[in-house]
Amino acid sequence: MTTFKKKILLAGMVAIFAFVMTIGATYAWFTVGQSSAVGTIDLTIQTSTSLMIVMDDVDGDGFVNGETFDAAFRADATNYVTLLTTTMIQSEYDYTDIIMTPVTSEDGLVLIREDLNPASADPATPGEYLEFSVWILSQDKDVDVSLMNMDIVSNEANTPEQDVIVQAIRLSAKSGDNTDDYIFGIDKDYDYVYDNLDEIDGAAETSLIDLHGTFYGGSVVAGEQTNVLLNTSIVVSLDANVAEKVTIRIWIEGWDVDCNNNTLNADFAIAFGFIVKEVF
Repeated sequence: MTTFKKKILLAGMVAIFAFVMTIGATYAWFTVGQSSAVGTIDLTIQTSTSLMIVMDDVDGDGFVNGETFDAAFRADATNYVTLLTTTMIQSEYDYTDIIMTPVTSEDGLVLIREDLNPASADPATPGEYLEFSVWILSQDKDVDVSLMNMDIVSNEANTPEQDVIVQAIRLSAKSGDNTDDYIFGIDKDYDYVYDNLDEIDGAAETSLIDLHGTFYGGSVVAGEQTNVLLNTSIVVSLDANVAEKVTIRIWIEGWDVDCNNNTLNADFAIAFGFIVKEVF
């Protein structure tokens, strides 16, 4: 498997959540039953003001960073970091055995396979998509936080046909206090391109498109990305010094028109961030 990493340099932001993933993928929604293991994930937070982060107790052993994980732990800012490393993530969520295969979702929260059975993010099964949680803390100020700079890049070694894999990736970031469910991507084209006997239901397609949130970035893509921070979708609202849990899910969207045999063995990298939308 080719290892591919892209260095993301982002300056002047309130908080940056950079996630780099390399996957050698063999999949298609309808015609190929093969899949692939996740390669590497590098995850970092860089803060210039008040946002901090810590992993959730994903493995359920009651400890994070060797400390008892409870309300007192989450309230103590000294347990948070500005740099969340791959080692920290894997200590709670060992994703290396995940076998990514196409799935879909009606809300960005519950993922299902083509046969309508539930998909899993548990590496022991092994899972078909990625899911883990973090806690984000804002020191001193109440803030709304949005997704920023979602960037999906095809490996230079991919063929032009394989490059379309970047358009089939979806991400959701959900907090318990936010009543809105959002799906993020860079190209929301839901359909199946080859077989008119297997088509996405029109109502389901409309519902999925309506669920797409808008993230902050350097360019404007209608319904996907904006360069006006106040026009972004809110992922989480934080009260000062009160941490909130944010669950991140990343999957290959089976109903995307680009989830087909052209993307066999494609590698890609994904990066995204969190940024303060408003301060109260």
